[in-house]
Order: sequence, then structure tokens, then C-alpha cells
Amino acid sequence: MNQGLFDKLLKYKSELSSAIEAEKEYREVFEKDFADEIEYLNSNNHKNQEDILGEFVPPPPGPFQYDMKKNHHVFKEIYKKLVKKIHPDLCQDEDEKKVREEKMKMATEFIKSENWEDLILLARKEKVDVPYIPVEYNKLMKKKIEHIKNEIDFVKNKVCWVWCVDFKPNGYPKTQIYPSMNIVEEEYIAWKV
Repeated sequence: MNQGLFDKLLKYKSELSSAIEAEKEYREVFEKDFADEIEYLNSNNHKNQEDILGEFVPPPPGPFQYDMKKNHHVFKEIYKKLVKKIHPDLCQDEDEKKVREEKMKMATEFIKSENWEDLILLARKEKVDVPYIPVEYNKLMKKKIEHIKNEIDFVKNKVCWVWCVDFKPNGYPKTQIYPSMNIVEEEYIAWKV
């Protein structure tokens, strides 16, 4: 397995997770700052709030499928090594047992769902030696990295993100974002009066 690619994949997955969390906060700020504009859009059958602010729905994934059955033994080996290290019966402390039980549940879920990335990640966190991973995974990781980068771009190009990150901190007036909301300023002002 190309360790650099795997690290890059994990980095982008983490970045996407952070972006989605930040977008939720930015959405709240945007909804407060643009409450009147959103009401205007909703009341006039314009592009509605959900079209503008819609919940994060990632673009459909590309062809990331890899025949897990072909190399299932590799993941079984990782799982077995992980179990030998984290099994709850291997410790006496009750608090530690609870932590290990959770890790076991995760590892079992990862192997059942064939979630190889998280299985490998958990193994690495637990300092379990990860055996050779087939070269085909490098291609898969590259595709996944590109897909995740596109998802990050999608989140960061939402109107609420642009408002909270670029416009508001730099003192731009709200009217600067109106074109992205399909608001004609004169029509909005006339509606507000």
C-alpha cells in the first residue's frame, strides 16, 4: 500500500468532515443574516431556501468498487491482528474493557461492511502491522481522493460558506451575494417596502 496516498486520503476525509461541520455553522449565520432575503425568495416562488442552502448531499461517488473478495484474506489478516491486540478480555481494568469493546465493535463493523480504509486506520492507531495491500488500491485511493476533493469544493462553494468566509469578514455588503441567490436588488427592495 502506498502509505503517502493513504495518508492523503485520510487527510482529505478529515478535511471534508471539518468542512461539513463548518458549513452547518455558516448556514446558521447565513440564515440569520439573510432572513429577509430568504423570506422574499420563499414568498415569491423564486429559488427557495433549500435550493440556495440545501443540506449537504455529496456528488455521487465514482467507480470506486474493488473486488474485496479477491483480497479478503488481506483484510481478515489485519482484522485478526487487530483483535489479538484490542480484545476486551485481554485486560482487567473495567474502563479499559469498555474502550476495547467499542474498538472491537468498530473493527467488526469495518470488516463486515468491507470498510477497508477505516479498518486500516484503526489498525494503524493501534500500532498493528498492516501487511502488503494490493497495488489496485493505489488507483482506488487516487480516485477517492479526487472525489473527496470535489466534495470539499462543493461545500466551500455554497453561498453560506462564501458569505461567512469571504464576504462578511471582509466587510462586503450583503448585496454582493444577491446574484448568487438570484435576487434582483430593485425587486427585493420593492417587495420589502
